[in-house]
Amino acid sequence: PRTHGHLMERGRLRRLAGLAVGARRLATRAAISPAVRLPGALQRSHFSHSLGGTRRLRQFANSNVAAPPITRDVRNGSAVFLSAGGVVPGSLRGFHGGWMLRSDGDGMGEGDPEGGVAPGEDKGGEELFGDGDNVAAVFEGDQETGSQLVSRDNDWMPAEVIVIPVFRRPIFPGIATPIALTNPDFCEAILKLKSSTGSYPLVGIFMTKQPTREEGTPITSTEDLHQIGCLGQVVYIHGVQQLGVQLLVAGAGRILITGTVRTDPFLTVSIQKCKDKPFDPTDKMIKAWVLQIISTMKSVVKLEHSFKEQLQTALTQVDVNNPSLLADITASMTTADRDSLQNVLNTLDVQDRLSQALRLLTIELDQAELQKSIHKQMEDSVSKMQRKHFLTEQLKIIKKELGLEKDDKEELIQALTAKLAELNAPPAAEKVITEQLKKMSMLEPSSPEFNITRTYLDWLVSIPWGVSTDENFDVKKAAKVLDKDHYGMKDVKDRILEFIAVGKLKKSVQGRIICFVGPPGVGKTSIGQSVASSLNRKFYRFSVGGMTDVAEIKGHRRTYVGAMPGKAVQALKSVGCNNPVIMLDEIDKVGKGYQGDPASAMLEMLDPAQNAEFLDHYLDVPIDLSHVLFICTANSLDTIPGPLKDRMEVIQVSGYTAEDKLHIAKTHLWPAARAEAGIKGSQVSISQDALRQLISKYCREPGVRNLQKQVAKLLRKAAYLIATGEKDKLSIGMSNLTTYSGPPVFPTDRIYERTPPGVVMGLAWSSMGGTSLYIEAAVVAESEGGKGSMRSTGQMGDVMKESSEI
Repeated sequence: PRTHGHLMERGRLRRLAGLAVGARRLATRAAISPAVRLPGALQRSHFSHSLGGTRRLRQFANSNVAAPPITRDVRNGSAVFLSAGGVVPGSLRGFHGGWMLRSDGDGMGEGDPEGGVAPGEDKGGEELFGDGDNVAAVFEGDQETGSQLVSRDNDWMPAEVIVIPVFRRPIFPGIATPIALTNPDFCEAILKLKSSTGSYPLVGIFMTKQPTREEGTPITSTEDLHQIGCLGQVVYIHGVQQLGVQLLVAGAGRILITGTVRTDPFLTVSIQKCKDKPFDPTDKMIKAWVLQIISTMKSVVKLEHSFKEQLQTALTQVDVNNPSLLADITASMTTADRDSLQNVLNTLDVQDRLSQALRLLTIELDQAELQKSIHKQMEDSVSKMQRKHFLTEQLKIIKKELGLEKDDKEELIQALTAKLAELNAPPAAEKVITEQLKKMSMLEPSSPEFNITRTYLDWLVSIPWGVSTDENFDVKKAAKVLDKDHYGMKDVKDRILEFIAVGKLKKSVQGRIICFVGPPGVGKTSIGQSVASSLNRKFYRFSVGGMTDVAEIKGHRRTYVGAMPGKAVQALKSVGCNNPVIMLDEIDKVGKGYQGDPASAMLEMLDPAQNAEFLDHYLDVPIDLSHVLFICTANSLDTIPGPLKDRMEVIQVSGYTAEDKLHIAKTHLWPAARAEAGIKGSQVSISQDALRQLISKYCREPGVRNLQKQVAKLLRKAAYLIATGEKDKLSIGMSNLTTYSGPPVFPTDRIYERTPPGVVMGLAWSSMGGTSLYIEAAVVAESEGGKGSMRSTGQMGDVMKESSEI
């Protein structure tokens, strides 16, 4: 509550303000001086003000500067002194990040002979202390010295001024702006100028042409400055010389640089006043510009702009009869670029200046509208999301209270618990799953550990603990399956049937690791599939050729990102049973790298004595692999490590004979390739002699892969001829085989139709079959180096070389 003493103090301060205004009014009317002299009660003052309620500053007692009271925090920007007769102390309001000095210029309020008004009232007098209830500044003292403030409309102008360069924004007449000086020497010069004149120092504020200099630093050439600037009066100085000072500079009028007076120690220039071009304030066009600016200001205020409060203050205090000042105020409030603002400052035609100011204000209006639109869109989007989230959470709580629904975490735990009850897991695995479920119930769903535990539990409950498929040990059925899928290979089929027969008697085939070894293309992989089919087991195949990482077999540790179990556990999860047929293809091509030796890691997985408790690094729970039938394939036994080879039952798969290939081509390869080419059975035919020629001259290999490629090539060419309409039917024989297959890849090896004396025939073995060798004898005189020896040429193995030499 307000006390009597509080009201008396406020009244005294209001009377002081009234005296100041009255003195200014008398000075103006009597034309005593071109400047306004303030009452002494306002000259020597202890000035204190609050910046955002966080710190307080006190003016020195010997200062003769009547510092304006400040009620808002200082921000980088501009301020407006709305005064028709001069600058007088009044309430400073935040205006575009800076200050605005409010004064109606009439002096004392109506009905108050002493110039004071009651708290919170404004009857046409000065509003000195802000917002009625808050006293923002206190003036004390009675020294009768004077201090002078230059009027904005005064014709008096100094002959020369010190230059203070600015680079962000120019200062306009009627605008007060804080300027920070960081150069100690420059600060000392301003302080000396203030103390020598005993009044507010006058300086020239010019903007640099290039925004590359630190604001407030002196320059030595006018070439770096715009020629039109603003005469500034330093109305407040705060700070320490060594640390830099803060100036509050009020713009008094436009000035033009006419010459350089001196450059040392600081740039001083001669100036002249820039007067506006003559204009009629009552002109309809000028009034229209003024009204449009005011209308645009009101539109910006409605859009909740960042300087809405400053615009509202300007609208209430602006003088529509002073269009020049209105244009300067309007331009200073915008966030336009430095060049556009300098163009407004350079313009002396008032109507043109109003036009430029309106254009800048219109840009601010457009930006404000766009900003409001974006803000509204974002606000609507956020509101919808918040509303949806709020309603979703409410719905979850309601359903939970009614028992209709439970949260995701509880549902997940219940689902995993139900799966655990259905599993026939061993005690060790069941114990781990129970512990992990308890751990997950205490974790937050958003934590990384929750997702890691969930993935781990998913793998544990996905393993087919104790789930097996019914096996079939019917030897006759297995023989039919093998004969259907493969031709020939009697020895291999017999070994497989013997293997199945033993399993029938033992009721199990566990503890067996079969390894098919043979050249490429003889059907090793397809034999494995036939074994799985004959036993009625699931089949899973993966290649280990080129594998260098032990983790592919044993699994990764759970501490790694993206960790997962090894191939054996993945196979069990994929087939859904614990007794599949798992084929390890190309086991002779397993690599070895810095990540370990996968071949050695396979020992535990393939050894019947150990794989009943195979320990995967990821699951870290023993898994029974003893029911799995492992089948390996290899092209050679030489590269398989000895310990791994000892655990395998090797079955050699030899190549096909020419008759076998002929039968396979007629019954398997030709029908399959013909269907793939889209040719009907009667459209293309091939003779048996042509197939023999194709086998002997084009596909000399143990397997049938190249033979399959050659057959497919023939049928593709036939399909082209039929599709283009050149032929309706096609018959391939010995006469036209080369037309479709090209020249023979393997021409005849017979050099002599009848071997002459001194030449005998030999036989050689290779992976592609047998071939003939010619051994020729030549007589060489002993004098010419002949000594009865034998030499072999070409690429021959060590065994063949030894045989020939012996």
